[in-house]
Amino acid sequence: MMAALGIPPEQMCQIVRNKNEKPIRLRTFLRHFQQEIETGAIKVNASVVSFIIATILGTAPPEGGEPITDERVRAKLAIFYARAQLGWQTTARKELTNPTGPGGRPAPFTYRIVRGERWRD
Repeated sequence: MMAALGIPPEQMCQIVRNKNEKPIRLRTFLRHFQQEIETGAIKVNASVVSFIIATILGTAPPEGGEPITDERVRAKLAIFYARAQLGWQTTARKELTNPTGPGGRPAPFTYRIVRGERWRD
């Protein structure tokens, strides 16, 4: 958990105590807890994503947590997930009301597709 939160090993080793209730040295901490440091963030991220997916789908969350039944919260989590993982965007565009082209005539409009949306030039 601490690795996922970005806490440096120098501070993490202050939490782990030896049999005399003193913090272990950094070198000892790194030698014995290297795997936990390397995989801690992955495990936390997987738990968070599992919780988000379970909430969106309305299934029981992992490890016996309480499910979120509020439909607004579930919709917001779905939007958050789509933006963060699927690249969806909400964009605000300014468009000119009367663009002019050569000779003072209205400029022709061209259309193109941008991530599934119609975009007018």
